[in-house]
Amino acid sequence: MQAINKNFQATNSNASKLLTDLVFGINSLKSKIISPEDIVDVLNTDFKGHVKRDLPLGYAFEMLLKKIKENISDEIEMEIRFRCTEFLISLIDELRKRLPENYQILKQIDIFSVDKILNAKKGSVIQILNLFKLPVTQIEELILQYNTIHLLKWENTDCTLKFWAEANNYVDSGGNHRFKSLATFVLSLLSLPWSNAEVERVFSQMNIVKSKLRNSMNIDTLNSILHIRYGLRRSNKCCHNFEVPPKYLNLIGTNNSYTLEENMDFIELDNCLSIFK
Repeated sequence: MQAINKNFQATNSNASKLLTDLVFGINSLKSKIISPEDIVDVLNTDFKGHVKRDLPLGYAFEMLLKKIKENISDEIEMEIRFRCTEFLISLIDELRKRLPENYQILKQIDIFSVDKILNAKKGSVIQILNLFKLPVTQIEELILQYNTIHLLKWENTDCTLKFWAEANNYVDSGGNHRFKSLATFVLSLLSLPWSNAEVERVFSQMNIVKSKLRNSMNIDTLNSILHIRYGLRRSNKCCHNFEVPPKYLNLIGTNNSYTLEENMDFIELDNCLSIFK
């Protein structure tokens, strides 16, 4: 549904920070149980065979253990270290489970941010394209567009989403959509969910709107209501401070509000609802 995709885009920036913090936390725990010389990808591999149980477990832990060491035996100290290490292993496992399944794709999306895509020196895009198992001809087309998109002067260079929307609509003097394929691909990536939390929230709202008493509601009506609800939320507005144009207030209670006439002017209505786009 349109409302779901719009909400994904609105929450991607916060979700990106949460994902970064989650990965940082996992790698911080890794340093306490795996030697720095041992290069292990704890995010994607079974790391338990590389765990060492005699590494320092943090300044505060070591100071506390040193303080009580006079009252405990070496065997008890080893047991404490062993149990703490096992706890860290379990904690890393639990944090890894919270990484989205499409993490490998999501962590590479930054390569398409507006500040990097317009840089003449940018990283290779081949790795992320290969994740989608695209045909060779399509990959070649995307790479060509990726390598040449910075050669043009663009207007929207402050917002990644607006930039790719502009690239998607760009037409050269010959009437060719030069960056259509790349823009479509990137906009699809930007709509990827970081988690299913937002989807569940939309479904909860859907159950509230389409209740047992309103079970015959048309799907278009339901989608419009959800679209408006989330559009108001993204714009920090509510029903009490959103101003509807007087023209449409005057339509309330008239036949025109329930019929679609061919000569009806929808331009102002589009402007009215543009806040939700």
